[in-house]
Amino acid sequence: MNPEPASPPPTERPGALSRNVVVTLLYASLAGLSRYTAAQQEGLRARFGELVRKALLGLDNSPRIVMDSADGTSVCFLGDPEEALLSARLLRDLLVQRYSRMLSARIGLHLGPVRLVSGAAERTNVLGDGINVAQRVMDFAQPNQIVVSRAYHDLLARLCEQEAGHQFDPLGPHLDKHLRAHEIYAVLPPQPRPPAPAPDQSQLEHTSPQRGLAVPAPDVVAAIESELERLIGPLARVLVHKALPRVVSTQALRELLACAIPDAAARDNFANLRAAGGRPA
Repeated sequence: MNPEPASPPPTERPGALSRNVVVTLLYASLAGLSRYTAAQQEGLRARFGELVRKALLGLDNSPRIVMDSADGTSVCFLGDPEEALLSARLLRDLLVQRYSRMLSARIGLHLGPVRLVSGAAERTNVLGDGINVAQRVMDFAQPNQIVVSRAYHDLLARLCEQEAGHQFDPLGPHLDKHLRAHEIYAVLPPQPRPPAPAPDQSQLEHTSPQRGLAVPAPDVVAAIESELERLIGPLARVLVHKALPRVVSTQALRELLACAIPDAAARDNFANLRAAGGRPA
């Protein structure tokens, strides 16, 4: 299924303000819409749009851009990438609960680069490869299934709380209509993780405390966040906040955050402490 946009894709106007950023993209397309008459399709789109709005209501007021297409909706999340998955799950659950088999959607999630361009009436257009990849990923989903790209999967696997219980089923590489390969993962129902077993007290008594952990200093963290923001945009602040509890060194922080940088050369330079001109904190 290859949905076409409701109108010609936006183009960048001469002199328009624009910036390149990394965002999380949710692309949702109504399944089987062509079976209905034009009037029925219009009604189904309206119902679907209402469900999308409800799925987004529970989120914090983090910045996002909603765009409608001929048979669905895409949402560009500029904040926490996990919000996209929470919204996708809520949207899918609302579809199943309210409309059963009458209304279903394919949902795809991707983390990638886009170009935000100011448009008419203070509207922001989203251009670039990221939105195209999100649509291709969505094409591989079954009705009421959520699939994600490897880029999105890898980021959540590294940075999200274990207690969230996000689980994915690897579906392997899939070729789109342009013969471009996409490694995708199906989202499984959330499963609570069992509590960790209590440590053996006798082992604790014979364990010496860790010393000399090179926890990044605040000024080093600020410099890394600023450097990452120049590469991926405002998402950097969210990712640094998520990464800090998981690292004990400047190098570990850089390596953990590097997965969000789409350009391979920039990613390697950022992850390499010496190449970045850094030194242990």
